[in-house]
Amino acid sequence: MLLGNYARDPDRFEAMDALFQELLSHAGVVVNQDSAFQEADKAYAEAMHEAQVMRDEIANLEEQKELLRKRLDRSDSFLESLPRAG
Repeated sequence: MLLGNYARDPDRFEAMDALFQELLSHAGVVVNQDSAFQEADKAYAEAMHEAQVMRDEIANLEEQKELLRKRLDRSDSFLESLPRAG
């Protein structure tokens, strides 16, 4: 079975693991997780959150760049329409 590689894939490993853990708990199976796993899981969740914040910031900067590029294009065309001295 192939699992998704992107954070929003419905078959992402973490989503499938959570679904499997839920299935086990409904079946009455209790799986004790050691503290190292819980710490690693918490660190992973924090890293994923930080990555999402960075992706959002990059998207915001890309939008700002595009707006500035459009403004620059408009100002260039305005300056080209002015008569040249000479």
